[in-house]
Amino acid sequence: IPAKVTGSGRIRRQFKDRASALAFAEGEANKAKEQGQNAFYLSPEDVIEARQALKLLEGLGISLIEAARYAAKHLRPKGGDISFVALKDRILREKQREGLRPASIQALRFYLSVLANHFGAETLIKTIGYDELSGWIDELHQGGASKRHIRNFIGYARQFFAYAYAHKFVADNPAGRLNGPRVDVKTPVVLKIPEVKRLLRAGMSRNHYRLLPAVVLALFCGLRSEELLRLNWAHVDLVTRKVLVPSEVSKTRD
Repeated sequence: IPAKVTGSGRIRRQFKDRASALAFAEGEANKAKEQGQNAFYLSPEDVIEARQALKLLEGLGISLIEAARYAAKHLRPKGGDISFVALKDRILREKQREGLRPASIQALRFYLSVLANHFGAETLIKTIGYDELSGWIDELHQGGASKRHIRNFIGYARQFFAYAYAHKFVADNPAGRLNGPRVDVKTPVVLKIPEVKRLLRAGMSRNHYRLLPAVVLALFCGLRSEELLRLNWAHVDLVTRKVLVPSEVSKTRD
């Protein structure tokens, strides 16, 4: 088959019979014709861009079509474009509709606001990857943030980007690979009777008497510090001498 048909070089092949040779030659001629027709679909600018793209991909083992598919997936997510502040507000609205307790909403708003402020409220979610998130965590370390604080930031970042991934605002979850520092959990300490007495005496002193109700509830009712902070007079029945700890006050929703 001559070079003017193949478009590259002469092809030499052996066939069992003339019919097989003619069929092969006809197939190659049709392919060359189709390739020639496809060339007319590209403008001169398209041809130049394609050559530049191929030059950039040279040696990477990535074809032009693979690069195009990757770009379409990551630069044009199916869910559309959304900014940090828009996604933050959307998540908060959904959690409020689901009945998440106020304290949890407050914590969620705080951590997501810090995340949005760091990267820019109007920054598009799709533009932030693992490297940017990892750099942010390094800054928290260098800024003196506690291990527990950093773990909390990572946890909320994972939740934030997991939501974005589930709703197709990003092609993958860049926060999924973030690893937080190990936090040593302290074993709760049970106070001895003499220690309880000293604590109560301190609570009855002139300087600390305002703390006495909280100390008594913590010692004899088993309320946690977070629960004590959420209590108000509506939860206290002086007639029946009971304190009600509803789900919005308790640490768990049980």
